[in-house]
Order: sequence, then C-alpha cells, then structure tokens
Amino acid sequence: MPPISELEDKYDGERAFMIGNGPSLTQTPLERLNSEHTFVVNKIHHIYDARDFQPSFFFTGWNPDSSYFAPIDSENNTVNVHVNSGITCFLNQRGKDIYGNKQNIYNYSGWHMVRDQCPFHRMGIKDVKML
Repeated sequence: MPPISELEDKYDGERAFMIGNGPSLTQTPLERLNSEHTFVVNKIHHIYDARDFQPSFFFTGWNPDSSYFAPIDSENNTVNVHVNSGITCFLNQRGKDIYGNKQNIYNYSGWHMVRDQCPFHRMGIKDVKML
C-alpha cells in the first residue's frame, strides 16, 4: 500500500466530479466524464453494466465486510469490484486490514471526509462538481 502522502497536491488546480448513487444516474450520460477525474462512492458499481463509464477514484467510509455490501468474498461486493479493477481506492483501516498492500488502495484514516481534509481537496482538486 503506497503512502497517501504521495497524492498530496498531485492534481493541483484540476477539477473533479463527485458521483453519488441516486436513481437519476441511470439517465445521466456518465461516459462524458471518462476524461475527467471522477470520485464514486458505495454501491455505484450496479450501473456499470449499463454505462460505458470507468471512474478514477472510489471511496467509502463503510467497512468492506459490512452488511451494507455483499459478502466480502462475493464478486458483487462493491469494494471488491473497485479494488480488483485497479481503480484508485480510498478505504478506512478495516479496508487496509482486509486487502493488505495492494498498490491501488490508500488508507484515508489520516484524511477525514470533511471539507479540506477529504481526498480530492488534499490532492489539490479545488473545483468539485457534485452529481
């Protein structure tokens, strides 16, 4: 697992899109964002089969083995989907414990999910659009 500090200001001045999980995403042309920095959360992987979309970053505050997700050994567990696809993932300490030293996982326990401390702000991205 690489140190999260290597991402500090890496994308300075660039913009990103934060994409949630609402039902309107089925009508949103996410493929237009493939050349942008995109942050996705939680169970968004359920729309991937219907969209030509690959996010840049995934993060969740949930434990990967939480009952919120599919069982941890399931192909349908959203954290597994993102970790195994090679997308840069921000996981909490439990995620680090489960997935070990994979090179696409960063432990954000030192970066809080509040303004100015969440990953996109610490990475230098100041223009964040919410979808």
